[in-house]
Formats: sequence, structure tokens, C-alpha cells
Amino acid sequence: MIKQLLKVSHKPYIRCLLSAILTIVVLCFSYQSWLSRDIVVSFTANSVKNIEYQIFYTADKKQSFNANQSVRKNVKSGKQKVEMVLPITKVAKFRFDFGHYPQKVTVSDLKIRGDSSVRPNFRDFSFNHIKKHKIKGETLIIEADTDDPFITYKKMLNLKAGTKIDWCLLVILTVFPFLLFYKLLQYLSEYKLKSNFSHIDMVFLAVFFAMLFLPMLNISKSTASEQENRTLAPKPHLLHHNHKVNTKYGALFDRWYNDHFMGRNEFIGLYRNVKMFLEPKAGDDRILIGKNGWLFLKPNNGLENFANKTELTETELRNGLAYLQHIDDWCKKHNKKFYYFIAPDKHRIYGENYRLTNKVRSDEFGLAEQFVNYIRKNSDIKVVYPRKELLKHKKDGYVYFKDDTHWSPLGGYYGYIELMNEINKDFEISPVEVASWQKRIVEHHGSDLLKMLNRRNKEKVMYDIPQYSQKAKCTYKDKYHVKKLGEVKCQNADNKYSAYILRDSFFNTIIPYLSDSFKNIRMEWKNNPDKRDLADIEKNYDILILENVERYTPRIFEQKFTN
Repeated sequence: MIKQLLKVSHKPYIRCLLSAILTIVVLCFSYQSWLSRDIVVSFTANSVKNIEYQIFYTADKKQSFNANQSVRKNVKSGKQKVEMVLPITKVAKFRFDFGHYPQKVTVSDLKIRGDSSVRPNFRDFSFNHIKKHKIKGETLIIEADTDDPFITYKKMLNLKAGTKIDWCLLVILTVFPFLLFYKLLQYLSEYKLKSNFSHIDMVFLAVFFAMLFLPMLNISKSTASEQENRTLAPKPHLLHHNHKVNTKYGALFDRWYNDHFMGRNEFIGLYRNVKMFLEPKAGDDRILIGKNGWLFLKPNNGLENFANKTELTETELRNGLAYLQHIDDWCKKHNKKFYYFIAPDKHRIYGENYRLTNKVRSDEFGLAEQFVNYIRKNSDIKVVYPRKELLKHKKDGYVYFKDDTHWSPLGGYYGYIELMNEINKDFEISPVEVASWQKRIVEHHGSDLLKMLNRRNKEKVMYDIPQYSQKAKCTYKDKYHVKKLGEVKCQNADNKYSAYILRDSFFNTIIPYLSDSFKNIRMEWKNNPDKRDLADIEKNYDILILENVERYTPRIFEQKFTN
């Protein structure tokens, strides 16, 4: 059969016919590349700084927003036309985020296009963490100096995706395979048959060229890679919004295709597993595999911070202290107390299990120690850094999880004790006591480092779990579909004082103790209080606590206290 086809394919019109048939087959298999059913959000933005916009969406009105159902796009300052594609066939709910500390932003001409076009009215949005906003017709002007300002559309969209053909890609996938098959048939008919090549050779060549198109069979619509912890390249368009030709289309298409071809995640997983098998102690670009089953985080200068190579500049230290001093001055002016808490990095406590690098200086010159010493030398700000306390108690049990970045319940408790000992000097609030601890295997505590390695925990580790019954009643406001990422409010009428807490995930462990130490607590996941927060603190709280983990201390140097 193959030989008969090749015999007649020396005629140009036969080759054209066969090439066309094979090209149609390729187009049918690769339709996900050139035919898309997406929902497109477009708007014109004008901002004073570069902003990473993020759009959250759900397919059902009962779903909550979460980071897995969102798209991001970095947009330069100034006036820009923006398009963001939602990789979904139906959208019900819609939320628009303005990145981190955006200051002043103007958004106009907001459209959501699917099988029809919707122009949401900005008056139908709810505003969150936004200091001030103004609506003029189809234009929204916001001012926000918080970490996560966003607006949520209060109506249900129920918009279905529209079918769209990428004509440029369709032309490429028509012309290139056609020419390839045409030349291949010509080559085989003129040379291979004359040389009496076997059927196996013919089948091998046919299979080889067919496999070139296999990665197109299922193009992923994911917008982010959990394995690589990054946003994937968006699908480019040949024409810009102003109908000018995109001169970078080829390079952008290459990035998009490399991020979305079929089997990409499986290849990444296979590569990492092979690498881990050949070099089990090397880890990867995110995880350092330490001794005795300990895992450590590499990003945020993990190796340099462990070795204490990072030396903070006078400008950084001065900027960080100035920000904290502004908070402390405001608290003193309004008869409040301010406490700054730094949770130690895991390697500060279990550095003996580290690999690949050696300390060039002792931990007395660590990242947090430099900042703490500078604060104590140049101000009277109350700062808590419980490294020595955790080192003292590591003999009592694991104070950090072996396969996670966070401290264990035992470590969190001693961090809480250190904080309350400092607060007790001003308010005579004794820390709550845990009557007993039970050693237990904890299998579902998060294991963020283990997830990055795409592994399961085979080691059964006994951690100390508190036998403690929380008295306070707490309410949680979900963020990204996670209970403890959002706002936490707790009440306990048996106590006298109230605390407002700016924090990160390290304080999740100690919510029960904090809630039973104060009459009211409110916890927000951010580093910078806005005017609304300050008004709430002035009226309802006695104490302001700011917490961050050591590796993120440099973020404090970039903060500006609200005017």
C-alpha cells in the first residue's frame, strides 16, 4: 500500500492531494492550538507604577475564589490597553485585584467578551482594602496603599465562552505541514524507493514525523505551574489592540507553546525524579535536601542567609527602622502599644542538618539579628526574635516540621510564650498554659516543601501536639479558598485587653493561645496598616503586633506608613 502511494506520488498533483489530506489530519488533531473557546477581559489602565493585575473567576455561583482559578498579568506604568484571557468555558463570578500597594490607578472601558459582550458597571462592584475611589461614567479611579486591594462584581455573569480562530496560527499549521508532507513525499518517491528501502524504514519515518505533532494534541489551559511556582506564558496574538503587527509574535508563541504542550508536567516530574535518583542530596532550585530527612527552602536567598553572607546596608536598616518608628509613634500618640515580632527561619534552629554551604559568620550576624540589633540600638521599639528560646527547647521535641517551612505546634507555642513575656511587661497578661502534650504522627500539616518535591512523606515523625481546648470563639474570612489566609476575629469576654495583629502563616499555629489571651483579636495577613485599620485600632484595640518570618524581613524595608 505504501509503495503504491509512493509510486504515484511522483506526480505533483497527486503529491498536493496527499499533502492536503495529511495536513487536514494535522489540523484536526491540533485544533486546540488554533481554535479556542475563551473568555476575554479587556480594559484600559493608567497607573503611576508597574502593577501585576490578577483576575479571579468561578464557573459556578456557589464556588469561592481561589488562586488556582485566576490569571495574572504584569502591566507597565502609564496608560496601557490590557487583555487577559480566562481559560474557562463559562464564568459566573468575577473579581479584579490591583496587586501590591498600587497607589493611584485609573481603569476604563472594562469589557468581558465571550459568546456575547458584557460591560460591567463599576457601581455594581464591592470595594475591598481601597482607601478611596471615584466613578465617572465607565471610568474608575482608585487610591490604595495596602497589600491586596480588589473589587468584586456583585452580579452573576453567567457568560459562556465564545469560539475564536487564531488565523495566524491556522495559516502556520496549514502551510508548514503541507510543505513538509509535499517535500517528504517527493523525497520518498524519488529516492527511497529507488534504494529499495524496507517497509520498516518507511514506517519509522512516518511515525517519526507523526510524533512531531503529538504535543499539539492536548494544549494545556493552565495559567500557572504549581511545580515551578510561576505564571505560565499567555497565548500571543499576531495583532496588537491598535491593529499593529506584533513583531515579537514568534518568540512569544515559542514561550507559550513550551509552557503548554501535552505531557509537559509529566516530563518535568520525570526529570526531577531522575535527577533526585541520580543526585538525591542535591535537591532542586527550590528545595535543599538536608541531613536526616530535613528539607529547607532555597528561594529568598536561603543559602546566603544560612551562611550569613547577606549584609544589610545602612539604607535598608534605616528605611526599615523608619517604617517601624512611624508605626510606634502613631501608637504612642494614640495611647497604644506596638510590638514587632520576627519568626526565625527554620535553618536558624536546625542548621546542623544543612548541606552544600558553610557559615562564613555566626548566626549572631544573621539577617534578623542585624535588623534586631539595629532597632534596639537606635530606638525603644519593642522587638521579639525567639531564636534563642527555640534553640533552648528543641531538646523537648521538634519545634519545626522536617518537611515544611513552618514551625511545629511546639515551636509555635514557645514563640507565643516569648511574645507574651514581652507584652506582660506592659499589660501584666500571663500567657496561657498547655497542660499536656501528646506525641503523635502528623500527616496533614501542609508539607509545603514535600509538595514542591512532588513526593509523599514516607517517614513517620512524632510531633508534640497540645492538649488544649480553646475558649474563645473565632470567625474566619476565607482568602483564596483557604480558611486561615484571610481575616480572623476572636472574642473572649474573660480578658481585658484587645490586640490587632498584622501577620503571615506562622501565626496560624498560635491563634488558639492568642485568642484566649485577649478580649478581642483581629488578625490580617499583611505588613502595612491602612487608614481604615488605624481607625479600627484607635477605637477598639490596645495593642498592635506586626509579625513576619525572617526571610521576608527585607519586605519591611520597602514599606511606607500611611499618611
